[in-house]
Amino acid sequence: MITPLQIFRTGLSALRSAAVPSPKASGNRSARSAVKVYDHIYDRIAGGGFAKGERLPTEFELAKSFGVSRTVVREALVRLRDEGLIQSRRGAGSFVTATPDQAIRRFAPVASIGDIQRCYEFRIHLETAACTLAAIRCTKDELSELRAKLRATENIDDVTAGVEADLDFHIAVTKASHNRFFVDALVSLRSGLIVGMELVRRLSLSRPDDALALMYQEHQAIYDAIASGDPDGAGAAMRYHLEAARKRFFEES
Repeated sequence: MITPLQIFRTGLSALRSAAVPSPKASGNRSARSAVKVYDHIYDRIAGGGFAKGERLPTEFELAKSFGVSRTVVREALVRLRDEGLIQSRRGAGSFVTATPDQAIRRFAPVASIGDIQRCYEFRIHLETAACTLAAIRCTKDELSELRAKLRATENIDDVTAGVEADLDFHIAVTKASHNRFFVDALVSLRSGLIVGMELVRRLSLSRPDDALALMYQEHQAIYDAIASGDPDGAGAAMRYHLEAARKRFFEES
């Protein structure tokens, strides 16, 4: 039986490099590249490297600097625009319009199994509340998006792709709460969430029971409760899912 500690000791950085490439990996690599470009620009803005009102390098310059396509750069810039950090001016480029507080850029990085435990405790309370509100406030369009995110989590053996799809589903739930603070908190936890979720997924794949199918069933229960407009049921389904995920990591079956 492979224990959580054995997996953790392989090194946090080794988790990502150990993933086996799949035919669907190119799209995921593109998305991850866009996140890296976004993170770099965000950190430059937060750290004062790009001042308010300053023009960012051109798409061509950014693409060359990061060794990515202009399409990847555009994805990162769209996210920065959506968050109100930059503004694009036709023929002039993109300009910094806001400088976020660096202190809220990221939660402390996950460095131990204890951190992962505390992260799950925090998520249980945060996402249960967000899911409860989502069942009340979710629109038809958001429900359609949530259904698509749910389907994307089914039957994924590739660890990295599975984690990205899983996280996308959870973020979609928080967005449906119509409370940006839930979304901001979850996105701020992203790096820590990925570490914990990768460990859980690897451990699940190493066990004889079909843990991945169970996780999908739990996601389905969350979606069904939101779709039914059942706030108590939705909150309970999310709490059950996150507590089950924590047990899959911290308790040997």
